[in-house]
Amino acid sequence: MDGVATQCIVAAIFDQRPQLVLVAGPGGVGKSYLSGEVVASLRELGRSCETIELDGFLFDRSIRMRDGWITAHNPAAYDLHRVEAVLDGLLVKGVPQVVPVLSKAAFQVVGQRSVMPSECCVVEGTVAFYVATGEASVLRVFIDADRETQFENRYARESREVGYTLEESQHRFEHYWRDYDRYLVVGKAEA
Repeated sequence: MDGVATQCIVAAIFDQRPQLVLVAGPGGVGKSYLSGEVVASLRELGRSCETIELDGFLFDRSIRMRDGWITAHNPAAYDLHRVEAVLDGLLVKGVPQVVPVLSKAAFQVVGQRSVMPSECCVVEGTVAFYVATGEASVLRVFIDADRETQFENRYARESREVGYTLEESQHRFEHYWRDYDRYLVVGKAEA
């Protein structure tokens, strides 16, 4: 991903002054990378900004498997009420919050970190547009890529970080893709 997207988003943030930037899109398109670049750029320009990764708010696998497998493209896989409570604490009450940290390689929560109230908060994740934002001003960014690029990026990460074979990654990708049109394509129109 080039710096043009980052520059455009940073310019929009300075122009519109949103409290929240929601970055959504399917896995493997660079949401985390872009969010990190935006936060770093804003901080370099003297603006306080934090990021919240929705992956840390995924329900445990046992919960997601109760009624059949719920994929990470499905908002029901996430504790969105908890995300909304964190945002309320940060944006309305001005209180530091503790958020879970997910290892993308192991796909499990491996710790937590503190998030401080700031001028702007970037919330990134597959279902970011499903987060209720209350009265906060919001900038929505949807990132997408063709299916082949998504798979290549996902396989590169999964083979490097988890040791998955090509076949294992293909199986996982096909499984996750089934909810793409149902839950994510709808969000493109909101960006």
